[in-house]
Amino acid sequence: MRNGRILQPLRLLLAMCLSISPMAISGASPPMRQKGQRGTQEGRLRPPLGLSCDRNHTTSFTGRITGYSRTQRRIFIRVRTDEQTNEQFTIPLGRGEDASKKFLFQGEAFKAVDWKKIEMKRGQLKPGMRATIWACRDEKDDFRAELIDWRPNENKGSFVL
Repeated sequence: MRNGRILQPLRLLLAMCLSISPMAISGASPPMRQKGQRGTQEGRLRPPLGLSCDRNHTTSFTGRITGYSRTQRRIFIRVRTDEQTNEQFTIPLGRGEDASKKFLFQGEAFKAVDWKKIEMKRGQLKPGMRATIWACRDEKDDFRAELIDWRPNENKGSFVL
């Protein structure tokens, strides 16, 4: 009986975690996908390495980018998610910090040549750009974006595991 009282809340917690589709709970390896691999909307992404939060406090927002700017001190991004919500984040940059350190390109490390793939000119995105914004949930249940994985030329939901 005692074990039953302990296991029931744990089962409930596990069921709740599994039902939250954007919550990344499947491991700590990068969000790589095998080429051509497709899945359902219920799939989960693996959080990339290097986020400051535990994977249980990590989530992602994937969709079409509707607002973007970057300066030497911050990156601003707004996304219309595949779940039909609007989210916006500001990622601060330290003095002299390279903005590309906050980026991935299709799950890989961001390289200097990737700027031309996402921006028409400095701070101005190419039209129709898609991305996954990785965010950490804080104690106040707010999200703090930490990383942007640029996904140009991808259709809605095409890279979910």
